[in-house]
Amino acid sequence: MKLTREDRRWLRLKPGAMLGAPADPLPPQDKYNAGQKLFALLVLAATAIIVLTGSVMSFHLGPPGLVASAMLLHKLAAALVLVGLSVHVTMAAVLSEERPALKSMITGRIDRTFAQGRNAKWVARRARPASKEK
Repeated sequence: MKLTREDRRWLRLKPGAMLGAPADPLPPQDKYNAGQKLFALLVLAATAIIVLTGSVMSFHLGPPGLVASAMLLHKLAAALVLVGLSVHVTMAAVLSEERPALKSMITGRIDRTFAQGRNAKWVARRARPASKEK
């Protein structure tokens, strides 16, 4: 889930591409595009926050002010995940060019042509014959 230079470029160009603005072509992406990587990192961080703040709230660890702060952070982290999930699913459902991605979220399978257009680096890597390990 490490963001590469190509990922950062993709993040700069993608909003314009979604709005139909003429721009440079999007850089080829690996199995996960930069937006998916950012969402995964958000979920990872939010999960850690939810677990920590949930522990503080459940076991009343600390003074009342700390517990109250934990409640706020807990709710904010959960809200961020829900907003991110909503955006993730809505983009796949609303944008017709992304509809195969919605199906892949459910089935775990993706059409090769769709993947070639969105995840060219991943498709190319999977197409290479496996090297023999020593």
